Amino acid sequence: MRFPKDAGVLDITAAPYNAIANDGKDDTAAIQKAIADASGKNRIVYLPDGTYDLRQKLRWKDTGGVISKRTILQGESQQGAVLLFDNPEVKDGEVIRTGSGAAQNFL
Repeated sequence: MRFPKDAGVLDITAAPYNAIANDGKDDTAAIQKAIADASGKNRIVYLPDGTYDLRQKLRWKDTGGVISKRTILQGESQQGAVLLFDNPEVKDGEVIRTGSGAAQNFL
């Protein structure tokens, strides 16, 4: 699914995020910035099809001990938008942390 440019969706490949799919370089900062910008604002962080490399965990913004809600991370397609996590220093397997409790984290 593609969104119109004026839909208010934060496309991680557009400015100011400028993530580049399929280049083998770390996209963590670009995606994390989009998540922080969207946090608590009923916004979609959009990943066009491609493989995005992560070297660090992604975290939803923590404001005063409460993880912000209403932020959606959505790929263009189920098979086409891929987050590839590669960091041997991370032992717990957690890649995306959206809050406390097991149901809020993705491996």
